[in-house]
Amino acid sequence: MKNEPQNVIKDSKYLEKEKYQLTKFFRDIARCVAGVNDIVIFGPAQTGEKLYNQLMEKDNKFNPKTIAIKPANNMTDSEIMAWVKNYYNSGNKPIVQ
Repeated sequence: MKNEPQNVIKDSKYLEKEKYQLTKFFRDIARCVAGVNDIVIFGPAQTGEKLYNQLMEKDNKFNPKTIAIKPANNMTDSEIMAWVKNYYNSGNKPIVQ
């Protein structure tokens, strides 16, 4: 049965492990982009917003002049490159979508 206590515990442990891994990944990214002035975050669903929140935590040394969050569930590499070129060439920063 799906809702047996054992399955709920396994699901809970899996979700906690996934959350920990995502938080660690975002902290690693925060260290890598600590000195940048501009950043564009692409990601599926709410992942971009979650990364943004991690970057803006007060313990991070992240203070960009501009930041853009672009949901990108199905964008190809070419579409991403075109969007970034347009973003930086347009002068209409910041964009948070």
